[in-house]
Amino acid sequence: MIEETVDRRMVSFPLWFMLLASVLISALFLPTLATPFDFSEDGCLVYRDIFHVRYDNFCTAVMRQTISEFQHTGPFRPVVWAHWYASSLIHGHNALAYRMERLICCAIAAFCFLLLLREFNINPIASTLVATLACWSTARSEIWLYHGMPEAYGMPYALITLWCALRASRNGASIYWDVGATVFFLLCLGVKNTYVALLPALLWFRTIGGSISPTEAIAKTGFRYLFYLMPAALPFLHFILLKLYPLPTHFQTQMKIGHLVTHSHALYTAIHPKAMMAGVVFSLVVLLFTRHKVSLDYSKKWFDDPLSKPLGGAILLLSFGLAVYLPWSQSHYRYSMPAVWGADILLGLLLTAAAVHLSFFVRTCLYCVVLMGLLKIGSDTYTVQRTLTARLIPMWQVLKDLEARQPASFALVKGNGTDFYEEECFHFRFHFSHRGSDKSRLTIVPRETMPTTEFVITRSNECPGDRYSIEKQYAPPTYGRKVPGCYLWKRT
Repeated sequence: MIEETVDRRMVSFPLWFMLLASVLISALFLPTLATPFDFSEDGCLVYRDIFHVRYDNFCTAVMRQTISEFQHTGPFRPVVWAHWYASSLIHGHNALAYRMERLICCAIAAFCFLLLLREFNINPIASTLVATLACWSTARSEIWLYHGMPEAYGMPYALITLWCALRASRNGASIYWDVGATVFFLLCLGVKNTYVALLPALLWFRTIGGSISPTEAIAKTGFRYLFYLMPAALPFLHFILLKLYPLPTHFQTQMKIGHLVTHSHALYTAIHPKAMMAGVVFSLVVLLFTRHKVSLDYSKKWFDDPLSKPLGGAILLLSFGLAVYLPWSQSHYRYSMPAVWGADILLGLLLTAAAVHLSFFVRTCLYCVVLMGLLKIGSDTYTVQRTLTARLIPMWQVLKDLEARQPASFALVKGNGTDFYEEECFHFRFHFSHRGSDKSRLTIVPRETMPTTEFVITRSNECPGDRYSIEKQYAPPTYGRKVPGCYLWKRT
């Protein structure tokens, strides 16, 4: 019987193994500890004086900023603002502390994913490989590199929510698991209301996660479903308010078929099909040639099949996680969450099902094939980390040099691909001013404009004007040979 065959492999792995695996998974991002603040979003988030936040007015400041953001741009996310404000209070201007926080978030997320996969009885090695993919993914790993990515907080909350729903279905006499799932679900929605896409999977796990039929589960504890439905009403209310009282500054939403293509491509990229293809094909071939060993007992109900629980939940995560972003035209790879977690769970199920029929040697070969793909992904992610660090270090050298010189005026050149991005210039001004310097000395000029300031900073070695000569060159670290440095030009 397929249930008996799978059950022999479906054994829980110990807590110490999950803790060790989580630490090792997050270790890929240890190089980020040497990375200074970025010039994309950190400038707006790491200086507590920007929003006048203190320990004694913390809650007031969080709600004030949450309401202000809702009125001006649309999102309502008090939990993520609470995280950002708490970080600014605790860490101050210490970039290492912020990077360490992100590293810990990665380890916690990996541990939460392993908890969930263990609850599905997925093979321990397969679970570790899947959790590694979820955290190392080059497309998704930006949430561990930038402090302004709310998904780093939302991912652990979301995975624990799913885990609590599963535990609630298997401990029907206890209401505490339902309360826990509700609390974490609210925290998810307070980070990003798109986590409402978890609701169908939550209800699925809550209904069929136990050993009784769905009808019995609903009859016995049906009122507890309100615990999940009531928080889910908040994002819909938020969406209605945005439609009833639209502002030009709000995010514009509209359903178009092109949005499906855009978000599907982001999801496809986040799965890393090229790197994972060999392991998937290996598993499918194993299942194809061992199908004669699988016999189904049609006298049992579908919900008794141990694979139906994670399989159905994975499909629901995939479909609704993709659908929730369809009103938005803009897409980022991190928007593939939580849909991509459904694909991760499917990969874990596939590896577990294939490993059942293999000898130790062949099973080890299968895991090695998957591991090779993960090492390629990890290598690419490591390169992204090093490139980011190499780009930031020269900018910070320039900024600190200017703080020491205190020139009467200077300009940053923005424009083409070899010069500073506009957001880098904007956040350079943030860092410069909130570290105690006068931002009025700084101007931002496009490449085609002739500057008149005492100093000019560029990315390229192209002279900004006839009356300027190079004062100093700031080279990137040796591992960032392909990253442009910075040039300080002085007016003669």
